[in-house]
This record gives sequence, C-alpha cells and structure tokens, in this order.
Amino acid sequence: MKINLSRAAKKNLYITLAASVLSAVILGLTLYFVLGNGHTKKIRGSVVTNGVECANIGGSMLEKGGSAADAAIAAMFCESAAMPAANGLGGGFLMTIYEKEKGVTRFLNARETAPKEATQDMFKDESTSQLGPLSVAVPSQLKGIMELYKTYGKLSWKELIQPTIELCREGILVTSYLEGVLEDKLNVIMMNAEMMKIFINPDTGKHYVKGDKFKMPTYAKTLEVISIEGGDALYTGSLVKNFVKDINGIITEEDMKEYKPKWLDPSSNTLLTGDTIYTAPLPGSGNVLSFFLNLLHGFIDKNTKSLTTNQRIVEAMKYAYGKRTLLGDSDEIKDVVKNMSMMSHADDIRKLISDTETSQDPAHYGAVTLQPDDHGTAHISVLAPNGDAISVTSTINLLFGSGIMSPSTGIILNDEMDDFSSTSIVNYYGVPPSPANFIKPGRCPLSSMVPTIVVGKDKNVRMLAGAAGGTKITTSVAMVGIYDF
Repeated sequence: MKINLSRAAKKNLYITLAASVLSAVILGLTLYFVLGNGHTKKIRGSVVTNGVECANIGGSMLEKGGSAADAAIAAMFCESAAMPAANGLGGGFLMTIYEKEKGVTRFLNARETAPKEATQDMFKDESTSQLGPLSVAVPSQLKGIMELYKTYGKLSWKELIQPTIELCREGILVTSYLEGVLEDKLNVIMMNAEMMKIFINPDTGKHYVKGDKFKMPTYAKTLEVISIEGGDALYTGSLVKNFVKDINGIITEEDMKEYKPKWLDPSSNTLLTGDTIYTAPLPGSGNVLSFFLNLLHGFIDKNTKSLTTNQRIVEAMKYAYGKRTLLGDSDEIKDVVKNMSMMSHADDIRKLISDTETSQDPAHYGAVTLQPDDHGTAHISVLAPNGDAISVTSTINLLFGSGIMSPSTGIILNDEMDDFSSTSIVNYYGVPPSPANFIKPGRCPLSSMVPTIVVGKDKNVRMLAGAAGGTKITTSVAMVGIYDF
C-alpha cells in the first residue's frame, strides 16, 4: 500500500528515524588519546570504548609501544568485564583492520557458528532461541583474539590480559548505562544463580546501581588460566570440558576444537570525496551499507537537510533493508551481493524512490523473506601512532545473551542462534523466513554489525566508525558517513 505524505507526516517520519538511530550510539563512549612530545601535545593515537576503564587499558598498550591489535585485544578483554551484558568470551566479533605502511585493509570474521547437531527446524518459537542452552552458538571471540594476536601482536600475551584480571578482582564501576541494563534484565539475572552472585548487591538484595562496584572472581581465575595456557585453554585445554558441560546444550568439545575464524576481503566503496570506506562483508552488513550509500550517490544535498532529503534517505534505507532479507552465510547469494555492489543496479533502484510517497508493504522494497532483528553489541575503535587502525564490534546478541553464566568460568553465553531465520516463524506481514539465513552446522548467522574504516587517498585514516543497537547499527554508521563525508 502506498501512502501520500504531507510535509508534516514526512517530518514526523524522519524524527522517528533519527530517534531510533540516536538510541543505537548513546552508550557513554570513553576516549583515550596518545599524545606526542612537545608543547603542542599533538594527538598521535586514540582508543574509543564503551567501558569506562577500557579506553585507558587499551591506550596504555599503545603507550608501551604495542600495536593497534595489542590495544584492541586489551580493550576487548576489559569490555568483556565492563560491558558483560553486551559482549564477552561467550560471544564473537567482526573486525576491520588497516595497515597504513602496506596500504592494506583486512577483515577478520570471528562470528559464532551453529553447532554440528543444530538443525534448521530446531526452533518452533522465540522462547528457546533467545534463552537457554539451545540458543547458544559456538563461542568464537577468544579464538578470534588469538588469531589477531598471532598475526599482529607485539606485547606479551599476559600483558594484554592482566589489567582485566586486576579489574575483575578489585571491582568494576557500574555506569548509568549498566544500571539501566541491570534493571531492565533483572528477570534474566534472577533466573541464573551465577549471575545473581555477580550483579545482586548482597547488602541490599537488589541489583547494583551507578557508582557501585561489582567483582567477577571466577572470571578473573579463568582469565588467569588463559593468560598462562593461552586461548586454547577454552577450546582444547583445561577449561573446555567443564565449560561445555555448563552450557548443557548441543555444543560439544569437538565444536569448540574445530571452530576457526576466517580472514576475508572487506566490503569496500568509494565515497564522493574520493575516500574509500572499508567495512564488514557477510555475515556482516557492509553490503547493505554500501548499497545504501550507492543509492544516495549524488541524490541528496546533505547541507540542506530538507524534507525531500530526509524522505530520500528514509526510502533508501528501506530499499537497502529489503536487500538485506536476501542475505546470509550462503554461496547461493553471490549474484545478490554482486548486484548490490554495482552502481548501475543502485541507479535502477534509485528511480523507484518517490519524493511524495512511501509504502507499508515490505514487498514494495524487495523484502521477499524475513530476517530476524539482532540486538546489543559493544564497539571499539583504535588508531595507533603509526597510522594502523582497528574497528571491531563484538556481541553476545541479546543483553545477557542466553541468560547462562558458566559456573566454572564466569563467562556469559551468547544466544546467537536467534539471529538465524527459523523455518516456522513468519512475521506480522506474512513474510516467510530467509533460506539464505537458515540454521546449518558451521554457518554464521547474519549480523547488522559494520565495523568501518574510512581511508583517504593519502593512506591516512579519515574515520573509524561502528555502533551498538542491532539493526540500527547499519543505519547509524551510514548517517555518520552521509553527513561527515
């Protein structure tokens, strides 16, 4: 159904969109700058995190002469404690890496995968795909961190983990954001005895509030083991047997042992400025981001912010997300991905955008199948003094993931299986699930994450970007790209 929009209606539509985009990025980001010598205090590097303590921990690795990877790894370990509801060793990540000297950009896919015993019809409704042992995909974050360290690490492995061990033992500050999460997900916390020990104040019997500190002693012990044995401790070493037993689902020790992160070519696109944007290929949503930017290529005047401009942005987003419904971790969609990268295809779709009409029918925008929404994440950006950069987004999906904290390790498990399409779940509009994103052993679920690096023709980094907020991630990063470039 098409709808004619008055100026007031278009304005309200854009305000709603802007509010949803804004909600994806307000997490209280913390910045750490590495300053050069001299009176001018020239900024030579920086680390941006969500956790209050984590930017300093990551930045301190740069101060010690560590690489961008060292800083990112240290910050990621810290975030697993400071942002425990959003990410951690029980989840996975997508990462874009830029090496300035070589002028090379790489992408590391450390996204979780479906275990070997998973089947495409294993979920009949959302209750078991969002909470409990069946919702857990194979945890991959630590394997990805190990791969990054093996390739780019300079400092000692233990040096990168020790600050988080100390943080877990001395106490982690509760921010206003975390207080809100604890309040919102109190029912999930109260269902798990291990999480109650961590997030419920024994003096009050209630969840911790802003300004309090909580400790994670079991997790500190786990990190200590990992700092000594290496990351394989969780996959083939002393931790894996009890860890798999704690999950109590269909994940096996063999699943843990056989997981491997993948090096991929990033999705890339040239902006009107001549700068190049590098971001996440599948299973991330970089293809969606690039297609959206192609749709708006020469189509809007970003300096006016007129109602027509806003209308075109919103409609372009809808067409981009229509394409997203066709995507997944499947070889069968190569033609779709190829078309999305072609400016000629964007030119054809752009002609369908009306300045005066919109539609409530997903099929109008090419949404022939349903993709589930993904959820919370944490993002880290690192710019090293030598010009190298890392943009990484990590997640356990829903806040507190599956609602399971491993008693033996203190690790909170993901519910990433919910990011797959399920054969029996059809949405409000009657749109069927996407076969390209069906559950299949070893397959990664589709993600909205788009860790992004923009590089100029002079090989200097122009922007590092990423966001939290599930499906709002892609549009948030896109809006930054539109108005800042």
